[in-house]
Amino acid sequence: MKNDENFASESEIREMIAESGKTKITDVMVYLERRMKKPYDVKLARKNARELIKEMKKYM
Repeated sequence: MKNDENFASESEIREMIAESGKTKITDVMVYLERRMKKPYDVKLARKNARELIKEMKKYM
């Protein structure tokens, strides 16, 4: 099911997370819920949010 073409890819999820500019996982997940047009894997989105936020905070 996750490999279905209707689901958002990991790169699409990461791009949307980066666009959000949010620095809290809960804020990112709310943003994704509202903005992502395709269904997505929530666990994968959370994992990517953690990684990207950690990376973003290095530069803040």
